[in-house]
Amino acid sequence: MLELGYVRNHAARALRSQRSHMVGVPIPTLDYALYASLVGAANRRFSAAGISTLIATFDYDLETEFKEASLLLERGAEALVLIGQRHDPRLCNLLKQFDIPFVTTHVLDPDSAYPTVGFDNFELSKQCNPPLTTVDIPAGEMGSKAAAYLLDRLDGKEVLPHAPVDVKLILRDSTAPPPPGLRGAGEDGAS
Repeated sequence: MLELGYVRNHAARALRSQRSHMVGVPIPTLDYALYASLVGAANRRFSAAGISTLIATFDYDLETEFKEASLLLERGAEALVLIGQRHDPRLCNLLKQFDIPFVTTHVLDPDSAYPTVGFDNFELSKQCNPPLTTVDIPAGEMGSKAAAYLLDRLDGKEVLPHAPVDVKLILRDSTAPPPPGLRGAGEDGAS
């Protein structure tokens, strides 16, 4: 193969197998490290399974996300990894109409009709007082779990529709106790 310069014809292979071996990932921007981490982890998982990752950006505009996702599907993506819970209704209808496997990341909603991989914002915030300043979001784990979900779906396996990931609180000065001279009345027994 190397001597003759042979390259596999993926189009012919896709026709025979009814699989394109491509998954699309429309993301809001390339400027946010969490999205890069998610895509990187998902790509590693897909690549190990022989699937290529197609990436598009939509600059936080839901109409553009719909257009880019549609283009990814036209180019052969057989599944999508989506970011967030809000999407153009036309995208959800398209995915449902053509029974295209997809998973939504950065959100965990067991009541959602759509599969989710993420965390429950209401649950790392109600446990903390004062309010959180920074939360370490495991974007790589989300990407890996999203890829695992789609790989199982594409293989026809039964999968759980929602996968949680744990977030970690990162304490900073705004969540530290106030200096002794600034404590409010009643905290140290004085009024």
